Amino acid sequence: MTRLHDISSHRQITTPVKQTFSSQDTIRGFTLAELLVVIAILGISAALAAPSFSDMYADYRLRKAAIDFHNALALAKSEAVKRGAQVSVSASGTNWSDGWNVNLGPSTIIYQFDRVSRITIAKPGGSSIGDISFQSDGIRNDHTQSSPTNSITFKARFCDERDKGREVDVEVSGVTNVNTINDNCGP
Repeated sequence: MTRLHDISSHRQITTPVKQTFSSQDTIRGFTLAELLVVIAILGISAALAAPSFSDMYADYRLRKAAIDFHNALALAKSEAVKRGAQVSVSASGTNWSDGWNVNLGPSTIIYQFDRVSRITIAKPGGSSIGDISFQSDGIRNDHTQSSPTNSITFKARFCDERDKGREVDVEVSGVTNVNTINDNCGP
């Protein structure tokens, strides 16, 4: 009897297979033309979105400056009560755009706030802001450049080149509020 398949004599024949693609086969990926179209669409979208990003950043700078000022006033009030002494907030340099300090007495700086660029800080009407002081009981006692005042509400405006801004209101009790000014912010 003979075997139909003799394993020992069986040779395996291998031949290289050519791989060919027909028009019916799909190749995944994208062409250079498709890539250029997508890049062009993204570029146009970015160009249209850029103005809104600049407005958003300008709003952020205004909000940050007003909140920093609000925080400086809150710190000055709490330090005045804690230390039992008058604590003031004053301009760091020649004007408030150079930043501001929270001071204990004339020479001790408790905290210093950074410079604010492209934002004008003044009272409504354009007059300059002097030191804003809090007594040991937390009551506001602010001073203008010429004489002390104790008006009902002290207002400081933070305005930018778009004529938008924020207004920080400080009552005699030391309570502060930050309000948005959408137009006609200038002094």
